[in-house]
Amino acid sequence: MLRAFAVWNRSPYVVFPMVAVSLGQWGLLIHGIVTIRSHWSDAAKTCVVETVATGEMGAIYIYSELSA
Repeated sequence: MLRAFAVWNRSPYVVFPMVAVSLGQWGLLIHGIVTIRSHWSDAAKTCVVETVATGEMGAIYIYSELSA
């Protein structure tokens, strides 16, 4: 993103949409961190996901794919 800013000479037509997309993606990622419940399993020796909202995870996946 920083390279694009430099190439486009910090044009507002490029900077504002890219910042908006970046903030949206970070917001979805932070929301995913807060809503996913997991715990450490001694038997599996790894972190096990207990609950996840499939609709929200689908939105994060689609948003990430479209903004890439």
